[in-house]
Amino acid sequence: MANTMNIDVRGLKLMRASELESCFASAPAAEMASGVYRGGALVLSGTRIGQAVNALLQLIWQGKNIHLDSSCIYNRVTPFGFSMLRGALSHGLGVDGRPSTIISYPILGAGDEVRQVGAKTFLGRGTRNGRYIVYFYLGYDS
Repeated sequence: MANTMNIDVRGLKLMRASELESCFASAPAAEMASGVYRGGALVLSGTRIGQAVNALLQLIWQGKNIHLDSSCIYNRVTPFGFSMLRGALSHGLGVDGRPSTIISYPILGAGDEVRQVGAKTFLGRGTRNGRYIVYFYLGYDS
């Protein structure tokens, strides 16, 4: 499915929760390349308090390293971007029954669903036990 959306990271950071939900629901599954994806949480996005919370979370989680050749990802953590918490990358149906790029973390019983909202911009949501936990963004700089 071709991506007709053109939303960048700045646009995602300005969206409220209901707008993120609508954007995620209408976005196609992500078409991702191997590489480093900068990322950040979208907690209380679109609000001043959310800006502060997300800036603090940025010190802990900074994105993902994706390795298509081995179908795995590593989360980038700490200000130094250490690779930790390996996940398995696949394609399937999200919690809402729509196609998504799926990242599974069996050790946690959790996962991520990722959809593409711009040429190199991705909107994801963390899930656990079939429930949405948090939205996040990923940006790819080739």
